[in-house]
Parts: sequence; C-alpha cells; structure tokens
Amino acid sequence: MKNKSKKMVMVAMSGVLIALLYHCAAVQQARDAAGMAGEMAQVGGRVVEATTPVVVDKYEPNDDLLHPTMIQMNSTTRATIEPAGDIDVFRVHVASNKREVVQVTFLNSTRNLAPGLYFYNQNREQIGESTGERGAAQVSGQFIAQPDQDCYIAVASGRPDDTDEERSGEYYSLEVKIASVSDEYEPNDALTEAAEISLGEIKGTINPVGDLDNYRVRIVKGGTVRVTFINPTLNLAPGFYLYNQNREQIGESTGERGAAQVSGQFIAQPNQYYYIAVASGRPDDIDEETSTEFYTLRVEMVE
Repeated sequence: MKNKSKKMVMVAMSGVLIALLYHCAAVQQARDAAGMAGEMAQVGGRVVEATTPVVVDKYEPNDDLLHPTMIQMNSTTRATIEPAGDIDVFRVHVASNKREVVQVTFLNSTRNLAPGLYFYNQNREQIGESTGERGAAQVSGQFIAQPDQDCYIAVASGRPDDTDEERSGEYYSLEVKIASVSDEYEPNDALTEAAEISLGEIKGTINPVGDLDNYRVRIVKGGTVRVTFINPTLNLAPGFYLYNQNREQIGESTGERGAAQVSGQFIAQPNQYYYIAVASGRPDDIDEETSTEFYTLRVEMVE
C-alpha cells in the first residue's frame, strides 16, 4: 500500500513536471515569436530604408577647385550630389592646338535639385555658367577653352557659394564634349595672332559666338588685290577689314545680314604683308552670331 501511494505521488509529480515543461515551451515560443516579430520589424525597416537609392560616387572627394577629379573630354560621367549641399568639381584637359568650344550637359534624375554648371579656366577664374529651375531635367552650357589647357566644371544644386540643402540620392549624368566646328587657323582672334595664308582660297568658321578671324598674306609683286568672303549661312552679317603691314586699317567691306558674299579691293605694295580680319559685325562690335558651316575667303590679284 505504501509503494502504491509512492507510485501515485511520482506519477502526479511527473504530470506537474510535464505541465511545467509545456508551459515553459509555450512561454519560449511566445518569446521567440515576439523576438521574431521584432526582428522582422527591424528587417522590414531596413528593407524600406534600402529602397532609397544608395549610390557610390567614385569621384569623391572633389568638393572644390583645389581638389577636382580628372575626367576625359568627350565623355559622360555619372556622379551624385551627396550629401546635401555637395559640390562636385571636375577637371578636363583640352588636348588641341587651337581654341575649342566645350559643350557641357547636366542630366538631372530627381525633382528636388536646382541644377547649376559653373565653368573656370586654367587659372580657376570663372568664365561662364548655366543654371536651371528646380527639377529641370537638363541644363546645358558652353565655354571657350584655350589650346592645350585645363579647365574646370563645378556642379551643384544652387550656386557654389550658396548651395541649397538638397541631395540627389541618384546618379546624375554630366556630358562633356567638344562642340565647335573648328578650323585649322585657330586661334587667330587678334591681328597679332593672324594666321599665315597664301593667295587663293581658304575655309574658316565664325565659331564660337563672337569669333574674329585674322589672316596675314604676303603680296610679292604688288598691285590690286581683291578679297571675297562667301557666306554659308543666313544669320551672319559678313564683313572683312583690311590692314597694312603696320596694322593700320586701309579699307573694309560689309554686307547685310544673310548676304551671300561681300567683296572689296586694295592696292598692295611689293613684298609687304597685309592683314584681313573676318567677322559677323565689326571687329570692335561683333554680334552674337555663329556659323556651323565653313565660309570661303578668296584672296587674288586683279589683272
């Protein structure tokens, strides 16, 4: 009887133990479930955060003109305005023996940026800029680059000296390329830089805007010299201006805007140089036109 009671007690205790084990298991499951829910919430939070574009700008740090990133001419660069107020400065080399027009285009991927492009010469002096309204999809601008020199391009939302607190969070694209239809006689923007030519015909361009082309020709025998400018476009107001060996003006010939050609003559002394300046408008008051096609300049002796 005593053994039977003892056995019953043990069975009862086993039941209590099993119940306790089940209870503990249930509690642990509840805790695990709560922990898992919390972890899922955290993971969920991280996933949500990850949906914000995360991009790596390999060109950083390039936040001022003293620390630019070198990029290639005729290339497209993908970078970011990141963090807020960021400025990106790029350096590009113009590997040319003549002056070039550089075209820069900023393609904006977001609505919050107020894109701006700022251009600097080799001495880090500002030579131009182009800006857009906030959210503008694209901003383009041009500047004149001197032969075989570096130039700088700053990109910002707002102005470099007053950037706003916006960030891109996505890549923008920066396209930099040579835009000019340049001629072999550049740079020849002043009488002291006049390009040497011979009697006959040459091809040149009024490019970029405000371009002035100067030529020097040697007249061996002397006599009457005829100069003819053949205009390829309707927007130019063609004119050429004649100078003697001492660079003193001795004549000119001009036409109405869109004139197909203008001609003029001068009397040349033997074995002397003469200068011819070609422009749209006057050399001291050039207009804002440009030609993307070649003009013809003909210099010939009149028999």
